[in-house]
Amino acid sequence: FRDPDFYQKYIDRWQSLRRPGQPFSPTSLNALIDSLNAQIGDEAVARDYTRWRQPKRAWTSPFTGTVYPAPTANPVQGQAAEIQRIKDWMQQRADFFGTQWVGPVTASLPDSNVPAGTQVTLTGPADATIYYTVNGVDPRPLGGAVVSNVPALAPGTKVYDGPITLTATSRLRARAFKPTHTALTGANNPPLVSKWGGLLNVRYSTDPPAAAGTLVVSEIQYNPAAPTPAELAVNPLWDADDFEFIELYNPSAGPVDLLGVELADAVTFPIVGDAALSLPPGGSVVIAEDPAAIAARYGSSIGPILGPFAGNLSNGGEAVTLRGASASSIFGMTYDDAWQPSTDGSGPSLVVYNPQGLPADFNGTGNWRAGAAVPGGSPAAYDPMSAPRPDGGAAPAGPFTALPLTGVLGGGLGGTASPTSEWSLVSGPGSATITPATALAATAAFSTSGAYTLRLTASDGLLTRSDDVVVYAQETPAFWLAAHPGIGTLEEDAEGDGLSNFAEYALQTSPTAPNPGEPPVILFENGRQSLTFTRLTPPSAVVYAVQISEDMAIWRLPNPGEVTEEILATDGFTQVVKITDTVAAGPGVPRYLRLKMTAAP
Repeated sequence: FRDPDFYQKYIDRWQSLRRPGQPFSPTSLNALIDSLNAQIGDEAVARDYTRWRQPKRAWTSPFTGTVYPAPTANPVQGQAAEIQRIKDWMQQRADFFGTQWVGPVTASLPDSNVPAGTQVTLTGPADATIYYTVNGVDPRPLGGAVVSNVPALAPGTKVYDGPITLTATSRLRARAFKPTHTALTGANNPPLVSKWGGLLNVRYSTDPPAAAGTLVVSEIQYNPAAPTPAELAVNPLWDADDFEFIELYNPSAGPVDLLGVELADAVTFPIVGDAALSLPPGGSVVIAEDPAAIAARYGSSIGPILGPFAGNLSNGGEAVTLRGASASSIFGMTYDDAWQPSTDGSGPSLVVYNPQGLPADFNGTGNWRAGAAVPGGSPAAYDPMSAPRPDGGAAPAGPFTALPLTGVLGGGLGGTASPTSEWSLVSGPGSATITPATALAATAAFSTSGAYTLRLTASDGLLTRSDDVVVYAQETPAFWLAAHPGIGTLEEDAEGDGLSNFAEYALQTSPTAPNPGEPPVILFENGRQSLTFTRLTPPSAVVYAVQISEDMAIWRLPNPGEVTEEILATDGFTQVVKITDTVAAGPGVPRYLRLKMTAAP
């Protein structure tokens, strides 16, 4: 209790347990006391009175106002008063604990799927400021430093001043901060006082909830290999069952939200609270018997590992079911160890070949393979024995004369031939030459700038699949200059606004009309300087470098963590970027930011 971060976690845990529906809420505690009292029975009450001759007492509840008179003859009649006395004492003690800390923040909506545009309101204790983020970061940074009643804040923290409009899937975290708060400290009391209330942690998803056809089981490690000596060095108590896992996969063309999904039958695990997440198209997540064991065997970089699930997977085969938030059926199958005998204890996992198959396909040996990945499974990754899965990348951009393409091909070894791939043009404002078209890493040259749709097709002799990707072919400086005749060279300033033609190209501003405000825009927010500008989506023909100076004479690149970068908007060709200094400027602490733009080599 001398560590501020430990003490804050203690406060967080207590206040989370006191929330409605949680184990320490008044309703839950009263229900627990009632259940224990129900086990005693009237006969036990009578025997207790006979043995001790201690009469039951009258009681008036300070919370409900209900009067419980003392029994006149039958001691059993006074048991209700004693039980209510215990309930009220527990409530009074819990309320006293709560007065030692800044109260929690509550939200108008619980964790849920919501349409974009939904508004959430927050409520906190009187005379406290509510700080919140929608990026999943705790507003209170480690240490919780407070200087002159002003708290240090985590990046992205905002002051709550009205309803929060949800435009995308967000994890909202909020705390109340009250600089005047005090509490009992000293002997027999915690030595610290926290000015922060407990953490509100709620998640709102604008993605559609998982349904039949959008979530399947794609891999089952039901009889893993025994732990290696290196794994036993991490935890000598592990056995083979601790390395069991089930992989869930999104075979649909859009994102799906897993809030409320329950893994059932063979093993059970509800996806709620911090476990809730959305899967992008082609995304996967692992539910494990022991997440730490899976991280030790496959590495922690495979992404979120949910669990632990309850139960064990049968080595002979059994039913695996996925249910939705309203107990609706999403997916069901019954695996069998006879499908692929090498998966029964020899190490390989059971992996689906075609995760986009029909429901019946998942209940037969034809759609399952013994995984090829080492060491015995490919959790949260596409196994080589699955059907080919081409990925053209995430909307690449670059000069139209030479735009790099980087495709990825997963799976394909479960077919009848070695997997092949090929790039082709689907649509666009001009023609395209792709070299080499049959390589995953290629270069596309276009006849003019613009947005193009390219297709990466892959085949393994059994299935052929493709992935379309939109690429943004940008103007080169020379092409842009030719499109603005009469402005001179890139070094000249045609309209005399202080920006060279090259800077106008780099910032995508007009070279023929003076730019008011002379971008980039510099602002001061919460004592910190920020710089906002438009840049060509990298990689481009321009190198953008934000520099820092303390004296306007010597300029340097920021140290790691010295500035943060936030992409405010993008249209594929360009990005609106906000760079924020993490060091507050003030008297005696001068800080200056500038943007330097040079031609890419």
